[in-house]
Amino acid sequence: MNRIKTLVCLALASLVSLPLSTAQAIDQDTADAQLQTLRTLDDRIRTIKQDALNLSVDLELLEQAVLFPDGNAVSVYLTVDLKAFVVETARLSVNGEQATVIDYQFNDAVSLTRDAAHEMTRLDLARGTHSLSLEISGRYAEDAETAPPVRRTQTYQVTLNGQPKSVEFVLEWTGRRREPRLNPREWASNGFLSSGTSADAASNQLLPLQARATRYLRETDRLFTALTRLRVWADAHGAQTTQDPDLLLAEARTLVDFGLAAAAEEQLNRIRGNTAAPADTRNTAVVRLGELAYSRGQYKEMLTALTRDLVEPINEDDQMAVHDLRARAFMRLGDFPSALGAYDDARRIDSLPPYMAYNRAITQMRTGALDDGIDSLRRVGRVDIPSFELAALRDKANLTLGYQLLKQERYDEARDAFRRIRLEGEYANKGLLGYGWALYFGDTDVSTDDVPTAYSSLSLLMRPGRGNASLFEKLGIGLTDEQKSNRQTTKRLERALAPWSELLGRDPMDPAVQEAFVAVPQALGSLGAHRQSLQYYLRAAELLEETRLRLDKAAKCHSQRPHGRDADRTRSGLRGWLDLGSPRPAERAGNVLPISADREHAFSGSAEELPRSALPRTPLRQLATCYLGLWQPACRRRASRGPGSNRRPCPGACSHFRRRGPSYAAPGGRDRQPIFRNGGTGTTKPGFPRIES
Repeated sequence: MNRIKTLVCLALASLVSLPLSTAQAIDQDTADAQLQTLRTLDDRIRTIKQDALNLSVDLELLEQAVLFPDGNAVSVYLTVDLKAFVVETARLSVNGEQATVIDYQFNDAVSLTRDAAHEMTRLDLARGTHSLSLEISGRYAEDAETAPPVRRTQTYQVTLNGQPKSVEFVLEWTGRRREPRLNPREWASNGFLSSGTSADAASNQLLPLQARATRYLRETDRLFTALTRLRVWADAHGAQTTQDPDLLLAEARTLVDFGLAAAAEEQLNRIRGNTAAPADTRNTAVVRLGELAYSRGQYKEMLTALTRDLVEPINEDDQMAVHDLRARAFMRLGDFPSALGAYDDARRIDSLPPYMAYNRAITQMRTGALDDGIDSLRRVGRVDIPSFELAALRDKANLTLGYQLLKQERYDEARDAFRRIRLEGEYANKGLLGYGWALYFGDTDVSTDDVPTAYSSLSLLMRPGRGNASLFEKLGIGLTDEQKSNRQTTKRLERALAPWSELLGRDPMDPAVQEAFVAVPQALGSLGAHRQSLQYYLRAAELLEETRLRLDKAAKCHSQRPHGRDADRTRSGLRGWLDLGSPRPAERAGNVLPISADREHAFSGSAEELPRSALPRTPLRQLATCYLGLWQPACRRRASRGPGSNRRPCPGACSHFRRRGPSYAAPGGRDRQPIFRNGGTGTTKPGFPRIES
């Protein structure tokens, strides 16, 4: 009877997944007509965007003429040159009176660390000398929430004589003791540093202030404002100051993010074809065009263009960027030996940056050099944290390394990789899950040697005095004396419960959290605690059922949203409209990718969020169907009574778990394999996925 019910459920699921009938299908002519309608709509949207930009520029110029008639305008900027510092509050005072107070959100504070400048305010002051005083407070990324904030104050005297000026306060390291300090810089109206201003020796290498201000606006998704400011700047200063390649490239990148890729490409092609321009400028434009082609998935065309359009001499920075683009394109095309050759060519120029080193490690693994790839990942997994992006990359490297070592059954080495992952981060949940398996199958006791101390990592869960002895009580697991007598298995399970108990209290929508709800009863079953294991299986079923209902509700809301498919929206409400004039981007820009890790380039701006339509098809829903769809109704009724029910489980449910076992969370959430029995020895080991970068 159970088998018949299972077959009926599978048959119903198959019927639901069948395609529409031929009568309901849309014919090709109708599809072409709809596509042409969308193209026409997209052209109109682009025209509206251009008209709106022109109107915004006119209004901005009018506002400046009304508010600053005598030209004595002072713009105050804030820049953070400490890559792991989060500004929380900034207070500006003018002549002893408070002018503005800004409370920075976390994402805005992180954007400040990316070579960006935030225009805090624009003041209309009288002629003469004025005192500008800025006080900032914030914390380092590794500081605890209870740590006192870091405060710095600096005062600068600015003299106005009828011309607008800009004063930039830069938080940077100074002195032998490497203490943070606010360093003021004065910029003239044409965008150049004023003579005699306090600036470091490398000020000649600074990006123009307006380019860095545009970067901040772009990073914080204020693309319309960024383009408006750039065009107002061009109108005020003419062609002499707006031919700066950094400004042109900043505008081109913003145009791409705003959905006007054709205008950006036209601008870059003008720079590339200008034979009077310096070779460095032309090559930089070629590289940016290559990045634009890469973001569209035009890998072969990009490789051809790089070979054709680059002109000698090529500086080292552009050479490294070209090798990086070629290597990533070869990886996307599946040609890993050529990608490895491109990275080796880059190594002859200089040491590889962390992102390129990570990609090279993945390439080594894909070409069969597993040991070399593991060694390379170890080096990337131990880099310092100069920025938030590198901290995420380091976590990704340790995560990939840990699961690869689990696959090779090198559990103690995998444990050392997992415990270097930050406790709060993008990869923390997957790391906690893998850390638990490494502790469960590992033989040696956990030591405190070679663990990071500069930030909160997973190793904190195993520190002495944390109270691991009460984990069974914390999770409501009561073991009998017979079960406790199996000391070795009990000790291994107790170690694994330390990260898993942390994971059980996190967002149940995360697949790794759901996997932990299944991993705990699987481990309990290996201890012989079958009753406690069943209780946790039933608790996992409840959780998955609740999550499935949430997903169904979200899918229903999404399907009822008007015009839900007319626009591909991203984090910004102003960018991401359909760009049907060119192929859609093939990946999420600016993230560590499934095959390669993209550095942050001119056309790989802030990471786009996945569309909400992807929610109903997550692995979570498949897992919920797996565990709930095959259980008998009586079993689900028992599950609703809670884990305290002592009734025997349904035979169909138990046979399902015996046949299949709980699935295992792989890096990236793609390759998910069940836990399997190891040669009939009675011990269980996870079916680890193949390498995921």
